[in-house]
Amino acid sequence: MAFEAAGLVLHLARTRDLLFARSRSVLDVQGLAPAEFEALLNLLKQPEPHQLTPGAIASAIGLSSGGMTKALNKLVERGLISRAISPADRRSRLVRLTPEGIALAEATLQTIIQRHGTIMADILSAEERQQLTALLEKLLGSLESAESR
Repeated sequence: MAFEAAGLVLHLARTRDLLFARSRSVLDVQGLAPAEFEALLNLLKQPEPHQLTPGAIASAIGLSSGGMTKALNKLVERGLISRAISPADRRSRLVRLTPEGIALAEATLQTIIQRHGTIMADILSAEERQQLTALLEKLLGSLESAESR
């Protein structure tokens, strides 16, 4: 059992590394660091007006407050996000995607999905992709549940 688990963990880690490297090449073309892209994605998946607090973004992507500030400053400089005072709590700030940020996040995500989708379709049948997705969702759900305890 131990060797089987070790093999599974190693295969998952190596697969993640290779997929991440392919994604990273897309991010490099767009001039985005991984944390910046993850921040954009977290904002993009929010309903209009695509906004969150910096703390909520940092928590979602596992970044320190200092790292989050650095990433957000770069995104502001590029005009991809804006910052505003929260109307609900004037001590708090909200980060919001700009139209340029929405366009870049969507285009970058589409390119990454297309690259990975092509690879997956070349290697796995539709049924195998569905099975793999279901198994990974089961594993991830269990691991996330155990971590929150």
